[in-house]
Amino acid sequence: PDGDGEPGLAPGGSFDVVIVHQAEFDRPDAGELRIISDAINGDLDLPMRANSESPCVRVDPAAVDFGAAGIGQSSVQFVAIESCGGDPLRIDEIEIIDGRGDFVLTEGARPPLPAMLPAADLQDPSGRRPRFLLRLNFDPQEERAYDGALRIVTNDPYNSEIIIDLNGRGVHNECPHAEVAEDVLNVRPLDIITLDGSPSIDVDGPDGRPVQYLWTIVERPMGSTAQVVERFDRMNQPAEGGSEDVPNTPTARFFVDLAGTYVFELQVVDSRGARAPSDSCEQTVARIVVNSVPEHDVHIQLVWDTPGDLDQTDDQGADVDLHLTHPSTQEWFNGAGLYDCYFANIQPDWGALNDDEDDPSLDIDDTNGAGPENINLNSPENTTSLGAPYRVGVHYFRASVDEFGGEETWGASDATVRVYVFGELRYEGTRQLETTNDFWEVVSFDWNEEGQEIIEIDRITQKVP
Repeated sequence: PDGDGEPGLAPGGSFDVVIVHQAEFDRPDAGELRIISDAINGDLDLPMRANSESPCVRVDPAAVDFGAAGIGQSSVQFVAIESCGGDPLRIDEIEIIDGRGDFVLTEGARPPLPAMLPAADLQDPSGRRPRFLLRLNFDPQEERAYDGALRIVTNDPYNSEIIIDLNGRGVHNECPHAEVAEDVLNVRPLDIITLDGSPSIDVDGPDGRPVQYLWTIVERPMGSTAQVVERFDRMNQPAEGGSEDVPNTPTARFFVDLAGTYVFELQVVDSRGARAPSDSCEQTVARIVVNSVPEHDVHIQLVWDTPGDLDQTDDQGADVDLHLTHPSTQEWFNGAGLYDCYFANIQPDWGALNDDEDDPSLDIDDTNGAGPENINLNSPENTTSLGAPYRVGVHYFRASVDEFGGEETWGASDATVRVYVFGELRYEGTRQLETTNDFWEVVSFDWNEEGQEIIEIDRITQKVP
């Protein structure tokens, strides 16, 4: 082997043995090299180790391509620095060394240096490793190609300095433009409306359209809890809500839960992340004004706010009930028979028998917090002839998990009642109901040929009167 033509290794001779390690898994490996000879010290066993305890850095991706980005707009990419060794990884430097100003480390993205990442658990079968994410911005100001470089220095003994190429291209990007199909909608309470942003355009976008449509409720009646949804789970029960709005579709649905004015605004986003309206894409705000006006002669609505219920839109919460009694009774609940319109008697037969047109109706019975509840009535009877007024009441049916009282879980609730006559708000009042079975006698109203008069009662009792 040493070239003297004789078998064996001559005295003082040597030769190199090349050993190749190919890792099959991301973990330490161990092996042994055995040398068998006729030496006086016999055979030799030499231990071999690979991926043993030492700092190790892995960066992903190895190069960052921002692609096309709009001039004057910021494009974002992330770089992961990962600890892949058995010893902690120390990060000594993170800096843009080329293309500074065009490529920027987002403020706060770089940790105080030197920074430490703990050692990786190389036995973890999931492959999860300690990591830190760097956020990089590309801010082109001209229509051209851009190049840069990111430098990362660590205590990895085999890979202490890593240079990551940065690339991007500045392109002229036309702002998208938000438009709505109708800017004013006149509806009734409990209607379902469609918010339509399909007229929006993006002249240099795919199919000439934005890629996202973002709806925001900027004004609504106090007590309204309805949300913008993609679709309702049950169209005949829209108060139960539906699936979250999908931004990449131009339309959304909304349940008009109360009378009053709603204002929705639309913001659109193009494929390069430009938003309109915005500071960089100025335009007139795309807005839909919804006027919800009751069509019934009398429209009564109840909403409530319970601070002790941290989520008043889930399936548990304070239950407050709305009541309307006929002039023929001075009682409430079962004592009034068919003359109390409430959740147990949602459409009693008042006025002309078997004529639905003059009957009251409870259109929503909300049992889990916030409301609303609505009672509507057309063609009220002459209270002068009947000798008594109609009356409106509110009952705190459940203030706790126990349906009939018990430990107070949600506590006091602030109930608000509004009474509309021929679409005009004629009364609004708020009172605090403290516990289960509190009853608020709100108003009475007279109805005759001379007109309508609402009289405030505003009396609270601790039991059903």
